[in-house]
Amino acid sequence: MIDARPAAPNAFQFSAVPPRQSLVDSVVGQLVAQIESGAAVPGSRLPAENDLCRQFGVSRTVVREAVARLKADQLVETQPGLGLFVVRRMPGQGVLRLRGTEGSAVERAREMLEFRAGLETEAARLAALRRTERDVATIRAACGRIEEVERAGGNAAAEDLALHMAIARTSRNGYIVQVLQFLATPLVDAISASRTLSVRPVEDIERAREEHRRVVDAIAAGDPEIATLQMRRHLSNGEHRLLQVERGGSPS
Repeated sequence: MIDARPAAPNAFQFSAVPPRQSLVDSVVGQLVAQIESGAAVPGSRLPAENDLCRQFGVSRTVVREAVARLKADQLVETQPGLGLFVVRRMPGQGVLRLRGTEGSAVERAREMLEFRAGLETEAARLAALRRTERDVATIRAACGRIEEVERAGGNAAAEDLALHMAIARTSRNGYIVQVLQFLATPLVDAISASRTLSVRPVEDIERAREEHRRVVDAIAAGDPEIATLQMRRHLSNGEHRLLQVERGGSPS
């Protein structure tokens, strides 16, 4: 049950939203920061709608959409007749939503590759231990579709993700699958950026193809150590290719 006692007058401290930023995103970001930092403790009452509009310097429409997002993420809830309150949550409760980091497409793609490394190397290891003939056929078909799209001149980012998802499903680990599914959109964006921004597109595409083949072959052979090694190399090489973009194509 939410504590209906009003928050102290200065519990929330906001700054006006810069006009060039997405207004709703900026309001949401500041409110979430107040909540996650502990400045607005669970049970605190948010300022009234008019006060939020005045403090942020935005319209009611912007504030209402921002509040709707916070409700969807189970960060705040309305107490009838009392107002909007910060929700009391136990660890692990609520909605997971990743907010994109600030920076260039290359920087965001690099961060995603770093995040994926531990998750996907373990997926490859487990896939090598648990694969069936049907799994191997599915993974090889997904690998082949990447090459088909590439040879036709396509970006193949979606097909690349499909291969990694096939490996994740073969791991038989539901958490790995769910996290990768949750990350589908930023993953495709990162893969697409890696391919689009490549300084040596033909050579890099062929290298990535060979890296994929080696991962798939290790899984098919049932060799968890080599599968882990090849997946780690694939993701590490992807990060290296992005670093070359950041350096303007100069060799490392």
